[in-house]
Amino acid sequence: MTDYSRYRVLRLVLIFTATLLSFLVAGFTAYQIYNSYVNSIDNAEQKLLGYAKALDEHASRVFGETGKTLDIIGDRIASKKVSGVPNEKTLHDIITSEIAKLPQAAAAFIVDRDGKFIAYSEELPTRRIDVSDRDYFIDLRDDPKADIYISKAFRNRGNNMWRFRIAKKSIIGRAILTGSSQ
Repeated sequence: MTDYSRYRVLRLVLIFTATLLSFLVAGFTAYQIYNSYVNSIDNAEQKLLGYAKALDEHASRVFGETGKTLDIIGDRIASKKVSGVPNEKTLHDIITSEIAKLPQAAAAFIVDRDGKFIAYSEELPTRRIDVSDRDYFIDLRDDPKADIYISKAFRNRGNNMWRFRIAKKSIIGRAILTGSSQ
C-alpha cells in the first residue's frame, strides 16, 4: 500500500469519524432540546392545574359569600318592612353595611320590578338608573323559576372596568328587588 493510499484511507476514516461524531452530537442536542421541551410542557401543565384549583376555590368562595350577603340583605330588608318596600335611606344603609363586609364586591343595588334603581350602595339619593335592558334583570323578571343569575363578564357602563354580576330575586311587597354585586 502506497503512502497515497494510506493517506486516502486515513482521510476517509477521519471524515467518517468526524461525520459520525457530528451526527452523535446533533442527535444528543436534539434529544436534550426535546427533553427540555417535554419538561417545560409538564411544568406548565402543573402550574396551570395549580392556578385552576386556586381560581376554582376563589370563585366558589366569592359566589358563596356574595350569595349569602345578598340573602342577608334580603332578610334585613324583609325585617324592616311594614308595608311595601322600606324607604330609600333604610335600603341604602342595609346594602352599604353588608357590602362593606365583602371586599370582592364593588357595589350592590336594588331595582324595582320595572328595572329602575331604588337603592344603590354608592350613592344617596339614588338616581333612577334603568337596567331593564340588562340580561340579569330580564332573566329574573321573566323566568318565575329563576332565583339567582350569574352574568358573563362585561364592561361596566359607568367606569369601563370588567365586571360580572350576581343577581338574586326576592319579592318584598309588590316590588321585585334584585340585589347585585359586581
